[in-house]
Amino acid sequence: FSFGEAANIIEQMINFSKEPLLINKVDMFLESDILEEKLLKLISEPISFVGITDFDGYRKLEGNEKMAGKLNFLIGSKNVSTEDRSKKVVVIGASGFLGGKIYETFSARFDNVAGTCFSNTDSGFVFLDVTSKDSIREFLKRYTPDIIIYAAGMASVDESADAGERAHIMNADCIRWIGENFNGKFVYISSDYVFNGENPPYATYSKRHPLNNYGETKLEGENITEEVFEDAVIIRLSMLYGYNTSKGRITVGTANIGSIIGKGELQLDNEQVRYPVLVDDVAHSILNIVLYDVSGISLFGEAVFLFPRIEKNTIVDARMRLEGKNG
Repeated sequence: FSFGEAANIIEQMINFSKEPLLINKVDMFLESDILEEKLLKLISEPISFVGITDFDGYRKLEGNEKMAGKLNFLIGSKNVSTEDRSKKVVVIGASGFLGGKIYETFSARFDNVAGTCFSNTDSGFVFLDVTSKDSIREFLKRYTPDIIIYAAGMASVDESADAGERAHIMNADCIRWIGENFNGKFVYISSDYVFNGENPPYATYSKRHPLNNYGETKLEGENITEEVFEDAVIIRLSMLYGYNTSKGRITVGTANIGSIIGKGELQLDNEQVRYPVLVDDVAHSILNIVLYDVSGISLFGEAVFLFPRIEKNTIVDARMRLEGKNG
């Protein structure tokens, strides 16, 4: 078919189809302006459709700003080969909220997984001070990993503002030190705070413009990751929720639940729009990205989802739903 003929067929499908549509190689819609227009129309119609593509096609779709926030992406699970199982994996920050879930997920699929901790020394993980070049060098010399997932660093916006240069070391500078002693597959956990929040939803290559120290350190960490590592993975996250252990990090979700149970007060606003993502889904998506040997940037929870999408909510909306009230 020519692009025009294909567009006419798609138009008929939109107008007359009452059944869910299955579209193979859905990224073909981006091969011409007229097909792209039809895909945007298809997305806006109350029609269920499933598009199939490969990772190259996924990159084209999720990098298109017109599609940002309009498509959900799912990665098919990949079986772990014997060769993969034998690879040595290190989760830096395994005692943390996300890092713990990543460690648990990878440990179920790989035979040799090590995790690190810093302040939580009774966690059973290996101590590692990421602010020390010597500590990083000695650790990597000892464990010689094939894969590193960097889930450590400073995750609090307020803490990063107070920490100043230490936040830059933990979220950015140490990535270069890791690169000086490691040349395998590297996964860096970043944040949607690299954007300014003014024109969401964002695509992967939307202009980055952080407004605070935390976002600046994550932007710097992304830049160093791309500079130092070949075929690295950068995961940008929005608001995480979920459960790890009873001593796990307090999240917006757990704070809300705790205040409701305890009849306490919690200050919230109705201006922030967030896309909460389940920590388990993030961990499993990272696992599949590593198994498929994907590289580049993926945005979880804002514009692109590699797992079932959760409806966006303001923080106050989320609290009202927990309390059983109408927003």
